[in-house]
Order: sequence, then structure tokens, then C-alpha cells
Amino acid sequence: MLTKGLAKNWGTRINADFSPLISGSPLRRSLIAVNQRMKIRVNPREPIPVPMSNAITDITMPELPAILANSEAVLVDVRDEWEFDEFNIGGLNIPLPDIRARKVELLPFDTIIVMCTNGARSRVAARDFARQPEFQDKQIYHVNGGIIEAE
Repeated sequence: MLTKGLAKNWGTRINADFSPLISGSPLRRSLIAVNQRMKIRVNPREPIPVPMSNAITDITMPELPAILANSEAVLVDVRDEWEFDEFNIGGLNIPLPDIRARKVELLPFDTIIVMCTNGARSRVAARDFARQPEFQDKQIYHVNGGIIEAE
């Protein structure tokens, strides 16, 4: 009997409306503060903000010289230094692990063309550049197929 009574009381407590009790409480104020700091959506129907991202344009090796003719363009080779020394078609060598640390070198250019051996690393680098706030006003190209098209 005692167990049934406790279960019954417990059930009514769960279904009770506690909002009047915590409306001005320190707990409610701290939850609101946490929501504001962490930018947690209070309304589930509110759209999730999408971070700004610049568009990346895929190009092929034959299209590269026409884009490089622009004086405000730079070719960024994201291969390792030994790969760049072995064979390159010019440009600035910034290995993929260093692109964030050395992105300041690319700020003077309006057009950034990214390439690597087969296009995999350069796509990662191009996407990373496109997400950076400093590059939102820049045109970003990715050499599809990489430098192996030039050999």
C-alpha cells in the first residue's frame, strides 16, 4: 500500500507544472545565461544559422593560365616541400598543415587558386579558405585533378 501511494504521488509530481516556482529563480536565470552564451536555440522551429562560406570554383589545368593572367591571382601549391621541389609549375608552396598559419601571405590577392598532386588536399585547403572570414570577398579556385594533369 505504501509503495502504491508513493508511486501515485511521484507521478503527480512529475506531471505538475513547476514554472511558477522557478520563473524568477536563480536556476532559471542561470539557464537563460547559459543559453545566451552557448547560443542554444530556445525555439526548435527557429532556423539554425549557417556559417558564411565562399563558393569554390573547380577548374582544369587548361583553364589555369587564363586565370593566372590576372595580376591579383596567386597559385597556392599545398603539397609538401619535397613534392614541390621535385616538380612544380610555379606559385607559392604552402603545405596543407601550414595553410592556417600562413594565410596572411594570401590576403593581398583577390583570386586564390589551390592545387596539389591529384586534387584531394587542395580541395580540403580550398574549403578551409572558403570558411575563413578574411577570404569571404576573394574568388577561390580549385584545380580539379591536380598537378598530375600537367605531367
